[in-house]
Amino acid sequence: MILALLLNLCALQSGGDFSYAEIVDDNADIYAFYDVKAAVVFTAAKGVPVKVVAEMYPWSKVQIPGGYDLWVYKSLATLNAETGIYHVDGSRTRSRPKPSTGSDSHSLGVFPREASLVPLVVKEEWIKVRAPESMAAWILSSKIKKTDADLSDAWQKHVTQRQAVSVVEVVVVEEVVEEVSADTDESEEAIVEEVVAPTLESFDESEIAINPNAYFLVAIPQLEELGDSVVVDYNAYDFDLVSLLETQLSYVLWHTNDGEHVASARGALAKLDGMRSYYLSRINNEIIDTPLAQQGRLNPELRKLRDRAMFSRDTSEGTPDIIVGWIEFKPRAQSTYPFAISRAKSNYLVQSFDSHYKLRDFANRQVIARGTWRSTQGANSQPLFAISELRIMPSNKK
Repeated sequence: MILALLLNLCALQSGGDFSYAEIVDDNADIYAFYDVKAAVVFTAAKGVPVKVVAEMYPWSKVQIPGGYDLWVYKSLATLNAETGIYHVDGSRTRSRPKPSTGSDSHSLGVFPREASLVPLVVKEEWIKVRAPESMAAWILSSKIKKTDADLSDAWQKHVTQRQAVSVVEVVVVEEVVEEVSADTDESEEAIVEEVVAPTLESFDESEIAINPNAYFLVAIPQLEELGDSVVVDYNAYDFDLVSLLETQLSYVLWHTNDGEHVASARGALAKLDGMRSYYLSRINNEIIDTPLAQQGRLNPELRKLRDRAMFSRDTSEGTPDIIVGWIEFKPRAQSTYPFAISRAKSNYLVQSFDSHYKLRDFANRQVIARGTWRSTQGANSQPLFAISELRIMPSNKK
């Protein structure tokens, strides 16, 4: 009953249209992610118009007049010296609220391909830029009031007030006029708008929560292609792609109560587990069939590959994460930390540090857990997942 209520509260609204709204607080913070602990990307004054492009109770995803000021890695954009404007080079260039790729700098998404970015601050390898208005961030819905009124004039007024000026000195190039021969043929080139297909990296948690169907259209073909490649050559196993897919599929299960979405995400995770098991079997065969093994030792490079496949998460101290697996109670294996979360060949120690969750009640149940990585105490320190939120795996049934 409680789980169903939580899932209903997380019901999403989205679409290609937007609704106008006004800020009703004196100073309303807008966040990179729907979490008050996330980085603040803008503080809006009372009366500022915003465009609501999506809602997920109790949050709204909004665009602001003129766009947000975000960070981009300098090498991923090219400067036009004549205009002082940077242009995005590729289709996977992520925006950041801070000049960092750390967990506290949650991306607002990727910049549109070849987007024009006005540089505001240059800091070593990073540039703070005025991002396109199409990029959106999150605000508590209680901080805004939606309206049916047309706020386009007020919107344009604030755009003018927030006019961005490039900090890069413009290089003036003299124009050279060339004479054109009278018999030169003139031709018009057809301008074809390039449609950039979404990439797996472009789906952050909020995008996956809002539109899981669009995510599956990109993720499932990549998963199948990777599986086919690994069967042909196990060296094609992509650790980073597997880890990304695991995380994104966990996001689907965390947010949805749709039976079809649950079934698709469960099925995809099962394929990842099968692929991991196959890869590990091949690596173990390689480990056994080596001169070192015959001498009673194991090849260190192959051991690293095996361990990386078994423990695919980034367990660095303080890293937030989400994991899907079975809660197991193993008091004899580790008396101080008797609980673990397991799936396929992966097994991690877990603990509810604030005792908010009685993990014994979840033993032998499949769960989705969110938390932060820590380390066990003692000489033989191991990664320890500190659970902050826990949910029972949703059913495939609608």
